[in-house]
Amino acid sequence: MMASRTTSLGGWLGSMVRRPAPPLSPDFASALVEHLADGVVACDADGKFVLLNRRVRDGAEDLTSVTLPLDVPLDRWAEHFQLYRPGSSELLTTEELPLVRALQGETVRDMTLETRFSDNGGRAILNVSGGPVLDSDGTIQGAVVVMQDITERADSERERELGNAVAGNIAVVVGMVRAVDGNIVYTNEQWDRLFGYAPGELIGQHISVVNAATTVSPEERAQEIFDALEKGGTWGGEFENVRKDGSRLWTYGNISRFEHPEHGTVWITAIIDITDRKAGDRALRDVAERFRLAFEDAPVGIALVDTDLQVMDANRRLCELLGWRRDELVGRPVSIIVHPDDHEVDAEPASRVFNGEVPRYRVEKRYVTKTGDVVPVALSATVLRAPDGRPLYWINMIEERPAS
Repeated sequence: MMASRTTSLGGWLGSMVRRPAPPLSPDFASALVEHLADGVVACDADGKFVLLNRRVRDGAEDLTSVTLPLDVPLDRWAEHFQLYRPGSSELLTTEELPLVRALQGETVRDMTLETRFSDNGGRAILNVSGGPVLDSDGTIQGAVVVMQDITERADSERERELGNAVAGNIAVVVGMVRAVDGNIVYTNEQWDRLFGYAPGELIGQHISVVNAATTVSPEERAQEIFDALEKGGTWGGEFENVRKDGSRLWTYGNISRFEHPEHGTVWITAIIDITDRKAGDRALRDVAERFRLAFEDAPVGIALVDTDLQVMDANRRLCELLGWRRDELVGRPVSIIVHPDDHEVDAEPASRVFNGEVPRYRVEKRYVTKTGDVVPVALSATVLRAPDGRPLYWINMIEERPAS
């Protein structure tokens, strides 16, 4: 008959040991508890502290030379040791204290609490587990708890949660792309909403999925940016993007490198939607182009003159009329094309227009060509002003008059 298989760890260990191991001596057991890396606290059945190991005493200056048993009433434990719920300003109640719960027969697993140091304003986050100490008859003789300092881990988790909360709720659109393959590993709610995807739908897809095809493919565009990031670590610029429904939009993004504990090198992208601005820029360019065409092809001569009476620009008709090239006129005093005897002809109406008393004026005067010929003209002039009323430049319209 086959021998029965040993199924417990204890049974297996027992089969490997020829004779029972001797029990631990009290001195060795005490030394073991004393030198544990975690704090150990025990009390007797009356709630008097009978054990505070070195880890506990090192963390509290007033316990370094304590004489046990330490007689602190149960209802003052929370106040004496400054025990709080994490992040709360209220002390734990006596019934919530893990050692009290253990003394009442409860097994406590992984309770998180916070202790604070009144001398320097510091604090520690503790993970506490424990239970009752029973005699052979099952009678509670006391209680013991083990406390692990998890402050650093808790702070890291809190910072990560805060970072996720910030990234998830700021108005800026934020995404994170793994450098090794260009796949998206994180998007906040604003990113998903901007590009028309459900939460998490973009995770695992290549970043080129949101890049619009232009003269280069989305993949080539993404690779160009990755190459620039590898060289400089950061990149900023405009993107033409595409939403899930195929509609297009423009964004401006700043991208920087970050070493992520899970994904390795990642590129963090913060973008803003500039579609409206681009549309406004396009409209301004259209207006500017229409003005340029109207200016250049006007049937009369036009000169733009700054407030220092220097020529800023001259159209084709004016150059033809006076025999100057545009580059010869721009930057020179407008007086070079006015007959010397007619410089003061329009001084008074020009002053009234410049001061805002009247919107424009019209006079007849004589201009001079590059070769010195005299040309009778009718001059109509006005001042273009900034929104605050400040004069920016003169617009002079010059029509040739028939010689008398």
